[in-house]
Order: sequence, then structure tokens, then C-alpha cells
Amino acid sequence: MNYLITVIIPTYNAEDFLKSAIDSVKNQSIGFDNIELLLVDDNSSDATRSIIKEYSDKYDNIKYIFPEGNSGSPSRGRNVGIDNASSKYIMFLDQDDRYLEDYCEVLYNTIEKTQEDIVMCNYMNIFDGDFSGIGIKDQDISFRIVNPQKDKKIFRKTYMWDKIFKLDFLNKHNIRCPEGLLMEDVYFIMQCYLNMDRLVYLENYSGYGYNIRESEEDSSTSNQFTKNLIFKYIKTYYPLCNFFKDLNRQDLLDCMMKEHFIILIGNFTRLKEDYYSKVEILEEYCKLIDYTNFNGKLDELWANLIFVNIKNRNFKVAIFFSKIINILFNSYSLRKIYRKIYGREND
Repeated sequence: MNYLITVIIPTYNAEDFLKSAIDSVKNQSIGFDNIELLLVDDNSSDATRSIIKEYSDKYDNIKYIFPEGNSGSPSRGRNVGIDNASSKYIMFLDQDDRYLEDYCEVLYNTIEKTQEDIVMCNYMNIFDGDFSGIGIKDQDISFRIVNPQKDKKIFRKTYMWDKIFKLDFLNKHNIRCPEGLLMEDVYFIMQCYLNMDRLVYLENYSGYGYNIRESEEDSSTSNQFTKNLIFKYIKTYYPLCNFFKDLNRQDLLDCMMKEHFIILIGNFTRLKEDYYSKVEILEEYCKLIDYTNFNGKLDELWANLIFVNIKNRNFKVAIFFSKIINILFNSYSLRKIYRKIYGREND
């Protein structure tokens, strides 16, 4: 069977939401028989593998790969999926997210029409699994051609799952996710951008549903903030900085960090640690700021306020404002206002 697209889902302990993700691929308007679905499991300890086998037994185009051991990140699953894909184009889906019904069709038709290596779109945030009412909405599927070497803002968009890729392009430039590091998708996308001068951007179309799990009993990894996890994230940025420094591209490093400092500060505001632990983290933030040589201003006022105080080592003030932001974040109505102001609903 010659499939039009290969969709890759790396999995780990996904029994609570994997069926929703798989079903969203099954329901694609392009026709499920035109899709090869590869599921690569990272040695789950729950019922994930049973669910995968159950679907695979029913559908010939659902295939699974169960490598030995646990790698600790989606990198291996994504790489194994790329290496085993049989289609001309590949797409990615996280295990707790979902596609809108026309997602594959829109991206496939656009990449076929333009014959470029990557087509990118926007996404919509879904909160605590409430996918009700999410579907095709007569969205604008017009596009523009972007040169990543000139439109540097594109370096702030570093997800793998809001794009369709030409497999030959990835293989030609040996683009894969680094294993053993956090933020593997950032490395992957940076390699893509630096090896191209044209990509297609469907800037008014949001075809991907990104599930933000914020509840205490069911929070996603990106919302489980501890001192040790934040330290691990901070360490990950140093190889990324070196990646750009080796290329002598401070401009691109600034573009990336302008977004990621907001993310780091947002993580800090939700941190449940004592004062002295927070000071330790802010010390590490200062080291990272110095290492990046970032002298810009963050786009979001609340984040920039905390950022300036961190940079000036006014840690007491930074911690005070972070507590205020945390209180505001815990207000559902205020979160909605924030997301509307800063476009976080469908950035």
C-alpha cells in the first residue's frame, strides 16, 4: 500500500488519552486508508501497549514498534518512526493531543501544491481534555512563503507537530532528534530552518489540538514544575546556545531565547518550593542569561517585569512578583483574559 502520509506517535504510559489521539487520526477527511500510523512505545508500564496492539489487530495501516528499555524522552520514538516511515511525507502527533478532522488533508494538499519541504500551521490550546466543539470551522487556508534566514521570528516556532515534512529533506540533511536531551523538538526544528530558505506557513489555520492538562491530578509534564526538573531544563539550554554560537548566529539565539525566557519564567511562577530553593534557581537563571548574551526585552509585560529583576539580581522582588502572577494564573477567568491578549489560544 502506498500511503500519502506517515503519522508518528511516540508513546509512554498513555492509557488515559491514547485512544482519543488515535481516533483523531482515524477520522481524518483525507481518508484513514491513505495514512500509515506508526506508534513507537517507550516501554510503558500501563495498558498502553495493549491498546496499541488492539488497534493494530483491527487496522493493517496501524503499525507498532516496541524498542527495548526506556529512553526517557520522545526522541527515540520519533527517530524510530522517521526511520521506518514508508510515505513521502511525515507528521507527528503527541499521545495526549489530537488532530482536527481536516488537518492531514489541508497540510498534504498544501505541500503537494507548493512542493516545498515543510508546511507549517498554527494550533489551538485545549484545556484539561475538553475537546468538545472542536472541529472544522471554515478556517482560512491561505498561505505565505517564509524564508527562515530572513524572517527570524519563525525561530520562535519550534514544535514538530504543527508541520508536515518531506521525508527526503530530513534524510538528505540527516535531521533527527537528539536523544538524552530535553527539548529535542527545538533541536530538530532548528536543523530544519537552518537547512532551508523557503517554507510554507498557513498562518490563519489551526489544525492541531494541543491538550494542556492543568489539573492537579492530571497535569502534563510541562506543568509539573519542581526544582530538579527546572534545573534539567536550564542545563538543556547550554548545548542549544552552543549550537548557535558555533554558527556565529547570536541573532537567532536571541529570537529563540526571547520566547524561551518567557517559558522559563512562567515555569518559575508555578514552582512550589521554599524561598531558598527559588533563590538557587534564580542564580542559575542569571548564569543562563549571561551565557546567552541576551539583552533584549520580553514581549509579555508580566514576564519582562520578573526578567528584569532576575537579571539585576533583585531576587526578593522577582519572587514576590512571581507569587502574584501565580495567584492570577490560578484564576480561570484571568487566564482566559491573558490567553486572549497574548494569543495563546492559537499562537
